[in-house]
Formats: sequence, C-alpha cells, structure tokens
Amino acid sequence: MDNLTGDFRYALRRLRASPGFTAALVATLALGIGANTVVFSILNTLFLRPLPYPDPASLILAGELPLKQAPQGGMGLAAYPNFLDWSRYSRSFEHLAAYQADLFSFKAGGDPERLRGQRVSERYFQVLGMKPAAGRTFSSSEFFQAGGGVVVLSHALWTRLFGARPDAIGRSVRIDGHPAVVIGVMPEGFRPARVDGGADFWIPLHPRPAERDRSRRSVEVIGRLKERVAIDEARADLALIAGRLARQFPESNQGWGVRLERMQEHLAQAGRTALARLLVLAVAFVLLIACANAAGLLLARNAGRRKEFALRMAAGAGRWRVVRQLMIENVLLALLGGAAACLAAAWGLSYFTRAGAMMLASSGIPAFTIDARVLGFTAFISLAAALVFGLLPACTASGLALSDALKEGGQAASAGKRQTRMSRALVTAEAALALILLASAGVVLHSIYRFWRLDWGFPGDRMLAIEIFMPERVYPGPAQRLVFLQTLLERLRGLPGVSAAALSCPLPVGYGARTVKMSIDAPGPDGESGTARAVLRVVSPDYLPALSSGVALGRGFSAQDAAGGAPVAIINRSMAEAFWKNGDPLGARVEVGGVWRTVVGVAPDLLNQGPWRKPGYEVTVPYGQEAPAAAGLMIRTRDDPRTLSRSVADVIRELDPDQPVRELRTMDEWQALVVSPLQFIFKLLAAFAGIALG
Repeated sequence: MDNLTGDFRYALRRLRASPGFTAALVATLALGIGANTVVFSILNTLFLRPLPYPDPASLILAGELPLKQAPQGGMGLAAYPNFLDWSRYSRSFEHLAAYQADLFSFKAGGDPERLRGQRVSERYFQVLGMKPAAGRTFSSSEFFQAGGGVVVLSHALWTRLFGARPDAIGRSVRIDGHPAVVIGVMPEGFRPARVDGGADFWIPLHPRPAERDRSRRSVEVIGRLKERVAIDEARADLALIAGRLARQFPESNQGWGVRLERMQEHLAQAGRTALARLLVLAVAFVLLIACANAAGLLLARNAGRRKEFALRMAAGAGRWRVVRQLMIENVLLALLGGAAACLAAAWGLSYFTRAGAMMLASSGIPAFTIDARVLGFTAFISLAAALVFGLLPACTASGLALSDALKEGGQAASAGKRQTRMSRALVTAEAALALILLASAGVVLHSIYRFWRLDWGFPGDRMLAIEIFMPERVYPGPAQRLVFLQTLLERLRGLPGVSAAALSCPLPVGYGARTVKMSIDAPGPDGESGTARAVLRVVSPDYLPALSSGVALGRGFSAQDAAGGAPVAIINRSMAEAFWKNGDPLGARVEVGGVWRTVVGVAPDLLNQGPWRKPGYEVTVPYGQEAPAAAGLMIRTRDDPRTLSRSVADVIRELDPDQPVRELRTMDEWQALVVSPLQFIFKLLAAFAGIALG
C-alpha cells in the first residue's frame, strides 16, 4: 500500500508537470466518455430506470393476443368483460386494474386544450401502490356513477394550471364538455406503465355499451403479483381462465390467449429497438476513437520518457512496476476525463431535453437526468477506457532495451520503428472509425433531406389544419357528428380568404391512419389473392380540392355520397396499378369493413405509411357513409394562412365552446411535427460524428 500511495503521488506530480498534455488527453476522453454518458442517460431515463413504485418487480402488464402470436407478439389489449373475469377468478394477483389512454378536451377557466387522460378502473392506484400528494383518489361509489364527475390531476398539470395551490382541490373543470371536480393530485414523477402512456389526469372508467362486448378488446391491464408468486404461475393461472372463457364464449374468445410480462421488462424491451442499438453503436465508436487518440498521445509522450524508464529499471524496478506506475497515471487521467464527461453530459442533456420535449411529454418524464446509475456507468467506462487506451503504451514503454535507452544520454528520444508502426496503426484505426460514423450520420442526414424535399402528394403551403374530436358523451351518434361538421364546413367556407375547407380522418401527414383488410373483385399482384391490407381514409367531398389535387381517373366524392346513398370508394394509384393491369378499376367493387363499395375514382399517392416508407395501398370513403368520432379539418387559404387563424378558431369555438383550438397549425408545421423524432436522432448522431471528426 505504501508503494501504491507513492505511485499515486508521483502520478499526480507528473500530470501537474505537463498541464498541456493532461488537458488535451482529459478533453479527448471527456468527449468520448461524455457521448456514452449522454446516450446511457437517455436510455436510462426512458427505459432502464426502476419504476418509482413500491416493489416494482411485482408489477405486470397483461393483454390478449391470438394464440399464434401470444408467445412472441406485443402486449395487446384485453376485452373489459374478460378483464373482470381475470380479476374475479385469478389467485395470483393482489389486484388487477384496467385503463384506457385517450385525448380529451380539458377546460379549467381559460381556453380548452387537448390533453392526454386515462380512464382507470377501481384498483388502478392500489396496483401501483401510489397515494396522492394532495386530496384523494376515487372511491368505489364513483365507479358506479355514469357521469363520474371527478378527476385526479398529475402533479405537472396541477402546477401549470393551478400554480400547485392547495385550493385546487374542489375546483370544477370541464372534460369533454362535462363538469368534473378535482379531488386529488398524484405525486411528482408518477410515471406511466408504458413509455408512450404519460397522462395529465385520470377519471373513473365507466365502460361504454360497446366495450362490454367480449369481442372488442379495448383496455390495457396492469396487476401486482402476490408475494412469493412467480410470473410463470400467474401465466398458467390466466391461461386456465382464458381456456375456460374460450369454451364458454367461443364466438369472441376462441383462439385467443393471454400474454403476461413484468412492467419493468416491458420498458427495457422498448429500449432494445434498432434505433437504440444504432445510438449505442455510434457512441461506442466515439469512445474507441477517443481511446485510440489517447493511446497515440501516450505513445508520443512515453517516447520522451524512455530515459526515465531506463533509470527506474536500472535502479531495480521490474517491468510490472513500470507498467503499474503508468497504468495508475492512466486511471487518474480516465477519472479526470470521466468527471469532465459528466459536466459535458449535463450540458448536453439539457439541450437534448429541449430537443426531445415532445417525446418526453408523451412519456410523462420531465427531463433527461443523471442519476447514481449513470454515474456508476460513467465510472465503469472510464476505468475500461483507461485499460483500453493505456495498456498498449505502458507495455511498449516497459519493454525497451535498457542499454540502448541509457546510451541515448540527453538527446531527444526517438520512438523507434515499432512505436512508429503502432502510432500509424492507431491513426488509421481512428480515421476508419470516424469515417464509418460520419457515413452513418450522412445517411440519416440524407434521409432527412429527402424527407424535407419530399413530395407529400399535395402542396402544404397556404393551409391550416387541426384535429377535431367529438366524444360520445357530447356527440352520441353519427347524425350529431355530421350536423356539427357540415355546419362547421359551411361557416368556414364563408370566411373571407378561404378557398376550400374539408375533412380527412386522419390528416394527410403520414401518421395515424388505420389499416384495414379488404376483399377485391380483381386478382391480386400474385394472380391468386383478391385481398389486400390498405390504409383507410375517411374524407368529405371537398377533400381533394382542399389539397389542390384531383382524381387521376374517374370522379371525386359529391354531396350525394352520403348516408343512404350507394356505397362508393376511391383508391390510390399504387393499388389501381397493382390489381388492374390497365390501371382502370372504375366500376370494380372492394369490400371495406363488411361493406362492398364501388370504385368511382383513382387518387394520387399520398404518404400514408409514415415519411420513411413508400406510399402503400389506400382506400378512401366518404365521411357521410362512415363518420368516425374524430376528423382532421383542413382549410385552404388564398394568402398567408396565419392571418386567418383567429377567425377559424372563433368559428370553432362558437359551434363548440369545449373544442380546443390551440393546436391549429399550418400544414407545414404539421409536417415538421412528423419529422421531429427523426430530427432528434439526427442531432444526436450529428453531435457524435462531429466529436469523432474533431
């Protein structure tokens, strides 16, 4: 220990004696280690950090899947009546609870806004083992009152809307146009069960009539295992119940199984995507480049210390003692680099928190942070880096020929042929690794460039868009929704400066479209199958004119294509060319949702599979014949659309005071919103590539 302490003191003196070299090497390591710390912090915050619940290892997620998918599929939703039977007959759980995530109109004194809420069953908070920070959670009686009328707020929403004041308890708010009383506030940091499930508030789950059908799987299920119950026992328990339900209700439950997974493992699996692996690989390259750079610096420095090493060995120090001395110096350098890396990472994470604000908001997480787990990871890779970059120079320095080194006298030391070859190899490795990383970042940059210059199928300028939601409690049926939307369109078309107004469910910006299975009165591309999966879009008659587009063949929808009229459809060009050799499907029939429709037109291809895939098959049906509970409203203007934002918002508020209008954006802004996740990833990769090049 005395020798070791002396080695540490000597190492500190050597580092202080050459501040320029020390600063250069510490800065190099700080960049390499800091990049790894940033990525690990992001993955840890989103996926790896232990859930902030008591005994998180006993928390599970459950869902239903077809038996052929159950072993390897996703989690799946469950039918509400099946969930009730699981709760009633299962012997493996302390509690089971169901919930549904949805978007709601929320009004607390000011303008209404669109917020993410969860409808939760009776034991939801008991399953998670969380108590409110203020007020209370739901009582049993509130789950049997159809109106509900109560709400529990998240800590973030309580702070933003009410300034974290205690008198918020008892205040009345409006949710989807109905009054509700604030009865409680959950503690800060209350995380969702899934990565994309952050909630702003919770209300009691009162199943709608359609949700009492066992064939409609609409709820997510969480549970807490009883003490000393293994997850395999719980799986067997629910499988037994599922088998009994399949025999009792074969029409809805035959062929369906139950999937069970620990909640923490589910979050961790979400962090093993190809994108996460790409980031991990990128920062590993950055660290290897930093280590190669540090090794090159040490080789050059050790070449100037050959006489020092020779004198130490002549005085009786063995080769291992010299290696140990050099490795202690390297460990100190690595720890200094790790400390500097934490400071750099803290600055970087504050930037990436702002860049990924939307992703964090949807996950219910306030910011990317550095915790004890991240500090431990940084310390580990700092020590590993010391081994990687320091061992070769140390072994090289201690393996010199003693007589040759002593003969050099006071002359400047030369590295020698072997050391020169090593230095060149390190430089070559650095260049190769940096080139790979730069090429990878370049591919992503090219993808973003292509996306920004992408032909969406319509011009996005001079257009406003907003999503309109029509909850069942306010608009109980299609007739009420149609009256509201038709009145809204008529009022908007009458505004000065508006050239067209139309509906599209969803908005044509690449996300949110539902895929349906279709039967087609035509042979498929393989000459055998007359079926296909296609994106379903529900639109108003002015949809294509609002996009400054038109049909390539046939006609668009008209006012006559309403409820009670002949069922019609428009398909896109890709589908027409795949199923009809001459590209002319007019008059053919396609079956969508159990309804056979006549094809009356062929529309241009739009991005319907997201911005990184080619357009797939698409079938469009008139809104009057298939009225969903939400719609994208698009307003084409003659001049700058921003000048009409206020007038459009006023019209929406007049017809439905509880309809949020804060998300009224230009179509260009909607398109930028779609690419924001890719921009976040690119910023990370670009930063790492820049560090590598540096």
